[in-house]
Amino acid sequence: MFQIPNLEIWMGVESSPDACVPSYNITVLYAYSNDIDQDTYLKGVHNVVSFANDYNTMANVRFDTKQEEGIEYHTDKQSLSDSLSSHKPDPSLGYGDKIGSNLYNVLKKFLNNKKVPICGALVYIAVKRYPDETDVSDIISQLRASHVIVYIAVDSIPSGGTNSASLYEMSIQTNGYCYFATGSDLWNVSSFRKSEN
Repeated sequence: MFQIPNLEIWMGVESSPDACVPSYNITVLYAYSNDIDQDTYLKGVHNVVSFANDYNTMANVRFDTKQEEGIEYHTDKQSLSDSLSSHKPDPSLGYGDKIGSNLYNVLKKFLNNKKVPICGALVYIAVKRYPDETDVSDIISQLRASHVIVYIAVDSIPSGGTNSASLYEMSIQTNGYCYFATGSDLWNVSSFRKSEN
């Protein structure tokens, strides 16, 4: 039988004791733009809260606010529900102009958090304001290294920002999806079906 010594090194793949191997004890993040409409928000919340009993850790964050908010982590359904109820989209907290979204800053914080594991995490995002960044290859690399899957519901009528392509690229590169819709079509895609990881 033919054997190649150190095949992993020869192929440029070196195993690491810290390598991410997804399990069933994963974290789920629901991130939503402060600019999304109430119906889209509520549809996403309803389904994400229904996932809470199936995962070890749930997290939520409202982004696109003048004062950047922290990600909140939960180990029970009631805590998640209470947090989402107290952080509904609020136009008075938003940017109010056409600048781009701070979504990528929020994702960097999630990827670099020291509170919960991110290996195999699921990220559900509801977007109204597009980001301005065009090169998000560093974030995509981090997401892929940790086997994070990103699902995005995007309002096709943005409240600001210029680059919707990077949203699509990020979701596709992580084996997720990115839907562009508006009105009741957006509500339907923002209901995020539970993923079998």
